[in-house]
Amino acid sequence: MKYYLSIDQGGSKTDALIFTQEGRILAFADDRDLRAPGESYYQLQGRWIRYAAEKAAEKAELTLKDLSGACCSLNGADWPEDYVRLRKLVSNELGLAEENIRIVNDCIGAMRGGTGGGNQAVLCAGTGMNCAVRAADGREYIYGYFVNAPDQGGGAIGTKAWQSILDAYTGLGPKTMLTELLLEQHGESDLTELYKKFTSNQIVFKNYNLSPLVMRGAKMGDDVSRDIVDTAAKRMVCYMENAAKKLELLNEQVTLVLTGGVFKGDGEVLFQAIEHHIGQKGLKFICTPAHYEPVAGAALLLLDELEPQKRASAMEKFAQDAPRFGVKWG
Repeated sequence: MKYYLSIDQGGSKTDALIFTQEGRILAFADDRDLRAPGESYYQLQGRWIRYAAEKAAEKAELTLKDLSGACCSLNGADWPEDYVRLRKLVSNELGLAEENIRIVNDCIGAMRGGTGGGNQAVLCAGTGMNCAVRAADGREYIYGYFVNAPDQGGGAIGTKAWQSILDAYTGLGPKTMLTELLLEQHGESDLTELYKKFTSNQIVFKNYNLSPLVMRGAKMGDDVSRDIVDTAAKRMVCYMENAAKKLELLNEQVTLVLTGGVFKGDGEVLFQAIEHHIGQKGLKFICTPAHYEPVAGAALLLLDELEPQKRASAMEKFAQDAPRFGVKWG
């Protein structure tokens, strides 16, 4: 029996999945217990991959030497030279031959987690954001580093929330439910006292932790939250429209996978806002939530390479196992 590894790595976590050529999932693990605030992503990227992979292998009662190959969906796979560097890095960390390692941008694993063919697109909004469009003939456009800082997913949404809370407190902006939601999140009753804890590092301030508050506020009818969500959705649709234009797909139907932590829970309000702006522009994007977590999408990219009869059986088994290992999206 052949065993394979898939990796999904972003700015805040590394997920690892061990599975067989027959599509059976054996183990899932991540590196959340290893990461610490402020660590250098590029200095520790390899260590995090190895850590998550070894944890998954141990759960599957295997070692890394038992692996026949890997597909790694990685943040930072943007320039052509990145793919060369990352393949060498993964090879050194896992002890796999470079020819048995497939490296893709983290958007591509996320895309495969939601759709399997035709004209495809993905908008992955977690701590940051990336998006891509792939034509049915294989042409693709991935934004990578070219996503502007004010559009960077949960981090950018959280930053706007924090600015709105400060403006409401000082009188520079309208009152917002976000203030009470933030205080509730931290078990505090006074914004000044909470801010003191942020500035003295008694509480580590992470802007992306405010993103779920924006979604909840928008769902509750808070005007400030709704404005933040609407602005984010409008910009996201602009990215997708521009990418489709580059690939000459504006007049063709494209399946758009919406994935990442920002869309979970109350994030349905952002999903709906994106659909609204797509409709306003008359675009032919069909929005769908992801079916699988990105690490499962990376696994599916390997299973796609099987011959048709074996692939159908493997996909069926994979779908059966996915909920049990927590890699079914949602």
